[in-house]
Amino acid sequence: MQNNNVVLHVRMDQNLKEKVSTILSSLGMNESDAVKLFYKQIYSGLPFEVKISKDILVKQE
Repeated sequence: MQNNNVVLHVRMDQNLKEKVSTILSSLGMNESDAVKLFYKQIYSGLPFEVKISKDILVKQE
């Protein structure tokens, strides 16, 4: 069976990480679980419309 896991590195404010880690722990989750949940939600559809400015799109070309 092939392992499809990848490592994702994220830079984050230390204070925010500590506060959120406490909340996640109380929910029986860790940071990895939360990121996977967020990615799955993005893939299946966010509960709000996302608009990207044309200026931003032009800068990326």
